[in-house]
Amino acid sequence: MKPWAIAIASAAGIAAILLFATRSKAASTARVGLIGDSLIAGLDGLVSGQVACVGFVGQGAGFIAGRLGDVLRFGPTHVVVLAGVNDIAAGRGADFVKHNLGNIYDSIRDAGAKPIAVQLTPWRGHAAGKNHQAETLSVNAWIQSQGVTWVNTASIGDANGTLRKEYDSGDGLHLNQEGRVRLAELIRKKVR
Repeated sequence: MKPWAIAIASAAGIAAILLFATRSKAASTARVGLIGDSLIAGLDGLVSGQVACVGFVGQGAGFIAGRLGDVLRFGPTHVVVLAGVNDIAAGRGADFVKHNLGNIYDSIRDAGAKPIAVQLTPWRGHAAGKNHQAETLSVNAWIQSQGVTWVNTASIGDANGTLRKEYDSGDGLHLNQEGRVRLAELIRKKVR
């Protein structure tokens, strides 16, 4: 089915995209919230169940933590989180990302939903990602250790941490449609 409501909001010049969509109940009974930066946008139509998706273009994990209520008001059973690349690119470091992601996961649990943590996607091929591979790997290893369901993003990149060409929109960071489909497949396997 097509999205039943689309709202585009702007806060302090920062674009946010909020999409709600309903899928066939036969596909899934899950109510899935997706929240993150621009990398989460475009996944709403690719994840089964009732879906609420909020993507904050150019924003980091701290900002996203403060907007988690936008998704929790939807009453999700699962909340998919993908954030941190913008923080690392801005020099805030892996510890900043870990702290804020930890707060997000705790808030999701406190709301009675299951957090699904998506590892940072490969972005070494992006101009800003070249010098941040160690921080990216640190955040991804930390995500695995948090006792949450996590999505391994290694398959959309190569052994060097570069986004695979068939999934790259052209900037070494953002996913093209095929890449979004692949990431959504990985997420769907974790929504149970």
